[in-house]
Amino acid sequence: GVWTGDNHSWWEHILQETIRINSLSLVGVFYSGCDIGGFGGDVNAQMLIRFMQLGLFSPMFRNHSAIGTRRQEPWQFGQEVEIILKNVIEYRYKLIPYIYTQYMTGVMKNIPLVRPMFYDFKTSEALKIEDQFMFGDSIVVAPVYRPNVQKKIVWLPKKALNLFDGKIYKKGWHIVETPIEYIPAFQLINTAIPTMEPQQYIDMEKVNKIIWNVFLGTKVESVFYEDDGVSMDYKNGKYNLKNVYVNNEHVKIETVQNGYQTRRRIWEFRITDVRGNIKTIQVEVDSNGEYTIPLQ
Repeated sequence: GVWTGDNHSWWEHILQETIRINSLSLVGVFYSGCDIGGFGGDVNAQMLIRFMQLGLFSPMFRNHSAIGTRRQEPWQFGQEVEIILKNVIEYRYKLIPYIYTQYMTGVMKNIPLVRPMFYDFKTSEALKIEDQFMFGDSIVVAPVYRPNVQKKIVWLPKKALNLFDGKIYKKGWHIVETPIEYIPAFQLINTAIPTMEPQQYIDMEKVNKIIWNVFLGTKVESVFYEDDGVSMDYKNGKYNLKNVYVNNEHVKIETVQNGYQTRRRIWEFRITDVRGNIKTIQVEVDSNGEYTIPLQ
């Protein structure tokens, strides 16, 4: 991976790092990250929260600062800030199945995990935006990089669901709320995001359930990737890849590659429709095989 260099605890550097990480992606550096919180200078609580929220949706998520600057561990700014930052970190761990799937399938297809809006959407709006980006194929992220911001203008290329408050937005420009507790981030229509319950470590062998958050309009096509997480054996086909299809009638799961034996798990699908109604179904999924589950 690539680190973007010694930055500072300046608000402007949250935007600068957003641009840098996206620029690195465009030149083939898919695994990159910055010094979250700023390396030089003294961060304050609000800035650290917004920096950490950017880190949540960065390939490399690392809080780092110089000796002699203000300490910036999550517990250095009081209990309220510590709770907010703990939630940020836990959401990162929740997203590990999505992040790893998107990163590894991106490596196979030469598509970066983080990329500018114009990479996926060839429109005049997308070409003018530098303070939003795609995190995988399902999530639009719009970092907050100024102090005391209560609202932010965002552009959504499709109908989208706010990941944190559940509000549904139409395609186009919107003024959205930016409470300090979370970053503006949106799941696009007809996508599925695999998640898990947060852990204090990463070990998929100990994960008993995968929770799919589906925002369904007409149909969804997604994938789930898994390997041993430590070796280079995936290069020799030792990985597990499944296609996932969801429509208004059923969920279908197909095993494409079974080169790595995964454990049997519960897959829970939480399907939100365009009116905000939620339907939940479960199925036990093994390392191999095909499954079709009706939604009725």
